[in-house]
Amino acid sequence: MPNLKGVNVEALMKLRNQVDERLLFVAIGLGVGIALAIIGYLLHWISSWWGSTDRSPSGETWAGR
Repeated sequence: MPNLKGVNVEALMKLRNQVDERLLFVAIGLGVGIALAIIGYLLHWISSWWGSTDRSPSGETWAGR
């Protein structure tokens, strides 16, 4: 860990701004990743729901009864 005792106030403020910008960038990236994962899950669920057919225990579809 670097020693910051000898650093002036302006340099510390600049470092703080850089850290804030990086944290914001990472947070946005995580948010986008989570949103894409949710969208992918929902699309998978919807596509499997639309592709399913109701079947009786004997294997007949309800439309075929």
